[in-house]
This record gives sequence, structure tokens and C-alpha cells, in this order.
Amino acid sequence: MTSLLSRIIEDRRRRQPLSIDRYKMERLQEDCRSMPPVRSLRLALEQKPSVIAEIKRCSPSRGEMGGYRDGRILGPAYERNGAAALSVLTNEQFFGMQKSDLGNTRAAVSIPVLRKEFIISDFDVLETRLLGADAVLLIVRLLNDAELAMLYTLAREIGLEVLLEVHNADELERALLLEPEIIGVNARNLDSLAMDLDASLELAQQVPDGIRVVAESGIRGVEDMRRFIAGGVHSFLIGTELLEHDRPEKRLAELLAREPANEPL
Repeated sequence: MTSLLSRIIEDRRRRQPLSIDRYKMERLQEDCRSMPPVRSLRLALEQKPSVIAEIKRCSPSRGEMGGYRDGRILGPAYERNGAAALSVLTNEQFFGMQKSDLGNTRAAVSIPVLRKEFIISDFDVLETRLLGADAVLLIVRLLNDAELAMLYTLAREIGLEVLLEVHNADELERALLLEPEIIGVNARNLDSLAMDLDASLELAQQVPDGIRVVAESGIRGVEDMRRFIAGGVHSFLIGTELLEHDRPEKRLAELLAREPANEPL
């Protein structure tokens, strides 16, 4: 792993509960199963093109993001301007967000909300559902096969949809063993942090028919989206390209070739 990624995972492991017994875990699972059904990310991504618009206040590679970043304001603005779903970071140490941002954002919109976090344990998955998320991101790179299968199965059992993130052919092969509904292909090389949209599109085209594919990272404009759409990929998770603008929702409307919703914030 890169030094940055290692630091993030080390921090995540340090913040795991020190002790949680089987009885408490079972109670948490029961709490999850009693929650209302999620809003379907998979169905939301049937919209063509579809964008999962991201909310975060900063990033390790880009620093502070400008403009307003309160999900209770930005979430509805994204929705009014065509977002099919939202991605909400919940990592305070590296992305300036808090867990409460997820629930606050979801309460303000009617579209699905994905929890974007470095998920490494069964507790993380249960917490994701209890925070109110409709879907969870599982990064294949971070988990061995047994961990990946366990967390994926648990997420589905408690009603969460799963976006499985891959970066190369080996990870895609591992992900496909789970017969997933949604795969995210990330253009960022986690070792060098460089972007390679060509490699990402080539990998996305290896995903079997019937699985929804989401292009993640590196989309910087309409031309990038057109390249992926021409290659059969119609769904995108976009963060930096939106959040570097003072009015991210207007940039979203531009990418979707829509007239921006003309209303004050």
C-alpha cells in the first residue's frame, strides 16, 4: 500500500471498537434488520447517464475544497440538478467529514446515499446501515478473499447494496466471485496515485453484461464522460470535478447537459 493509504488504514484500525462481544454484534444485526428498506442504488443507476455526486470537505491529495459543503444544502442541490445518488465521506481525519453528515444528508434528499469509507470490519458494515446509508463501498484492495466475502455477505443480509471497487484485472476477478450487482472501476492507481482513464475504461469493458459499472475518479469533464459512454459505461462517481467549483451543483448540471436549477441556496 502507499504511505498515505497505509496511514488511513492504520488510523481506521485504531478507531475500531476495542471490544464488542458476540451478543452485542447480534443485537446490532437485529437493529439493522428492523430498519426500513434502502433506496436502491442499482435502480438509480439505470438512468443514463447517471452520476453519483460526492460530498466531502477536503481530501489528502487536493486539500480543502472551496464553497459550501453541508450535505443538508449540497445534497438537495445535487438532486435538483440531476444526481442519481450521493456519495458521502464519513472520514473526519482525512476528508473533514463526520458520521452524522451521512444521516443529515440522507434526511434532506430522496435519492440513494452511498457511504464512502475505508471499510475493514463487520462492525463498520453494521454501523453503515445504522447511520442510514443505502449502500456501502467495499474496496477489494483492502481485504483478503475471506474478509471480502464475509463483509459483502453481511452487507447484503442486512439490506445494504454494495459498490465493489476494483483497480486492476486481478481485483476484478476476485470481485466477480461474489456475483455482484455493481462494480466501481477506479482510475486512480493506489500505489502512485496517478490517474489512467484509458486503463480504467479497458478494465470496465471486461465486466460481464448484467453488472452495473461505475467509473470512479479522474472524470474531469464532458469529453471524459463521452469516452466512457461510447465504451458502454454510463454511470460515474464524481467528486473533485464538482467540488472544486464554487457551485458544484451547477457543474453537475453542465456535465449532464441540463439547465441548472435556478434557485438560491
